[in-house]
Amino acid sequence: MMKLRRRLVFLNILVGSRLVWIAGLMLLAVCIIVIPRYVNSLATIRVAVTGPGDDMHLVEGLRDAIGHSAVSLRLKLLTVSSPDAAAGTLERGGSELAVVRSDGVLPKNGETVLVFHRDAALFIAAPKRKIKTAKDLAHKRIAIFPASAQNIALVDNILSQFGVKPADVDRVLLDDGDVDAAIAARRIDAVVSIAPIG
Repeated sequence: MMKLRRRLVFLNILVGSRLVWIAGLMLLAVCIIVIPRYVNSLATIRVAVTGPGDDMHLVEGLRDAIGHSAVSLRLKLLTVSSPDAAAGTLERGGSELAVVRSDGVLPKNGETVLVFHRDAALFIAAPKRKIKTAKDLAHKRIAIFPASAQNIALVDNILSQFGVKPADVDRVLLDDGDVDAAIAARRIDAVVSIAPIG
């Protein structure tokens, strides 16, 4: 009986003690504060990227790889119309990262973090068009693939370096499936394909 009283007294002191209740409430308060902060501690980084296309696919793959890792990071993709628009989004504070091209507009408040890929511009002359050098492209019809304002500017810059005035070239903007048909129909004399190396 004496042992039973001691246990009851001890339990009564333990449970009835204000100190235990205060400690329990403090532990509960810490859990209520810390758990939501931990759950919401995933940092979200907004990435401005041109879509759809190769750059969008690369960033989506990066986002998915990060999502499957133990890193407390999320990428939110912001689709924009061009790499220049991505640079503008970064400059205005609309994103923390932007996928841009080195031959386009670069954000004044940005730095290079990663080079996704390097592109090559391949000039391919159609058969029997008498094009041997870059200067022979003057007064010819050149298909630019893929069609974009930045690819047109890149081709104009390259032609200028070889002494061909961009105004002396007829540019034809084509999609992927149209190139073969345009060559066969003799609508174009050469194709410039801008694509990643490797």
